[in-house]
Amino acid sequence: MYEFKDSDGDIITTGYKLKFYYEEHEAYWKEYSLTLTQHQAQVICRKLCRHFKVRVSLYFWGRSGGRYSRWERVSTTGMIFLPHDKASVGILCHEMAHAIHHQRYHKRGHTKQLRRIMDRVMAYAKKKNYWVEQRPISIFDFLERDYSLSSSIS
Repeated sequence: MYEFKDSDGDIITTGYKLKFYYEEHEAYWKEYSLTLTQHQAQVICRKLCRHFKVRVSLYFWGRSGGRYSRWERVSTTGMIFLPHDKASVGILCHEMAHAIHHQRYHKRGHTKQLRRIMDRVMAYAKKKNYWVEQRPISIFDFLERDYSLSSSIS
């Protein structure tokens, strides 16, 4: 267990090694609890890469039950490794923030700048609501919509 002081001076005992992780999980607990399928993670990663103009390859690798993710630099493209059974929106956005931090500013580590980037990535993902499944349109919805358009024209 690890201990550190919060903003009020109280000592907090936590399982997180860095205060950065603790604060991040406190701020985005909902996003860290939302698990993604591999397809959902790939779609969200592609959309975030396009918006933030970074080059990242996404790989699913890891242990069943553990939360293991890392970011490495290979050539000009970053690599994000997510656990294939426990990938979450929080982990994906955290690793994307590392990619932006490194590709734009050529820095690494858990700094205040990374935290600001993480806030921007998470705000954008929340705004676009990427992790909500879109309801597929059925043929009946299509016909109903088409019928209402044709009836309003005549």
